[in-house]
Amino acid sequence: MQVFPNPAQSDIPELRVSGYGHSKNGFNGTVEIQRMTGETVFTKQFSCGGNCDEYSIPLHGELTPGVYLVNVISNGRRTSKRLLVK
Repeated sequence: MQVFPNPAQSDIPELRVSGYGHSKNGFNGTVEIQRMTGETVFTKQFSCGGNCDEYSIPLHGELTPGVYLVNVISNGRRTSKRLLVK
């Protein structure tokens, strides 16, 4: 899994998560963004019915500067990447 852009600016309107191109039959999952303290600041359910190579996360500039974990949970499996917001 990759998260773009990383590092990101605090006023970023969206993030992109990629790396699910192998899921050609689609999947359902949850995206969570957590502060390093464990506080969840964003969560959203999503579905992908076809080529899942990239998914956009609408943020509308809601992240303040700091370090976050971006978690994708699908089929009982959690994948995490660290995100730096300036």
